Amino acid sequence: MTKVTNLTEKRFIKCIQDNGFDWDDTHQSYTRLWETKTSEGKLQCVEMYKQENSEWKQIMIGSDGNIFFEENINLDEHIS
Repeated sequence: MTKVTNLTEKRFIKCIQDNGFDWDDTHQSYTRLWETKTSEGKLQCVEMYKQENSEWKQIMIGSDGNIFFEENINLDEHIS
């Protein structure tokens, strides 16, 4: 699991957990799954918050396994 080093990170993790994210060992990140029905079945998207090199990123991966969104996160902006 990600090493949390300060109070800001602890508050950030609590905030994302309160919004439905759980730790996922496979992706080594906090994730939640989005799903929608289509006329041909369903589409899924994995939304994750991941720490890489002491920086947090928000990443979204589509049903095809490709990343379609990625951005660096300012922790202070995400803490409620």
